[in-house]
Amino acid sequence: MVSPVGHAPSDHLTSDIFRPPAQEEGLGRLDATLQKIVASQSIKTKFHESARTDKHGTGFDGGLDIGIGAGVIISEERDQILSAERARLETIQVDVFDPDNYAGLR
Repeated sequence: MVSPVGHAPSDHLTSDIFRPPAQEEGLGRLDATLQKIVASQSIKTKFHESARTDKHGTGFDGGLDIGIGAGVIISEERDQILSAERARLETIQVDVFDPDNYAGLR
């Protein structure tokens, strides 16, 4: 469940522990990513609703610029969605190694 910014479902679990800054790995990155996703949710909802009513004729993938052209979203909203998506993908990476490092682990 996505909660309003500053009220993550985990807040009651972590209120008594150190919350690292957003630029730190682990909990810091996870919290920062959640904030970006929550902040962009209303924009994504608006975009998806307009896709259902065929205002911009395409789905999310590749359609953000078309959505801007159709007046559904503005460029700053597109950038906010893309930033949240990049953060989400970076946060969920597990055991990402470049090929040279990976070969050295075997």
